[in-house]
Amino acid sequence: MAELLGCWGIIVKLGPILAVVFVAGYIGLELYFVQKLGYRMEPLYIHNEFVSANHAVERCGSPAAEERERFLRNFSIVADRASEALEQESPETSAQGIALALTQRRAEREREIDALIEAKGCEDMELWRLVKLHEARARLNLG
Repeated sequence: MAELLGCWGIIVKLGPILAVVFVAGYIGLELYFVQKLGYRMEPLYIHNEFVSANHAVERCGSPAAEERERFLRNFSIVADRASEALEQESPETSAQGIALALTQRRAEREREIDALIEAKGCEDMELWRLVKLHEARARLNLG
């Protein structure tokens, strides 16, 4: 019994230290995930997701007219934000250059979606995810 109480005494003395170590570890883990997943909040990443969902639905989906209208309205807002992000990255680039860069990025992603459709068909899980992403992005209220 004395041994048990002795161990408990050590645990009680180490308790505050263990709590600090635990909290520091948790904060470190949170910061790691924010850093690793932060790119998902960048306008160009979001634009790429909209391009992917849009093209997947054009090729493999049949959304309702209202859903399509809401999605395209949100897509327009996202495209404007992506243009602004490119302008901030390269302020010396003209408006036409920025529009061309976005068009090229869009065409490249659409080619990737086309290749996926050709390789795996519209029943592929990634394409299903993109069609569902279209539905989710249509529900956003961006403006």
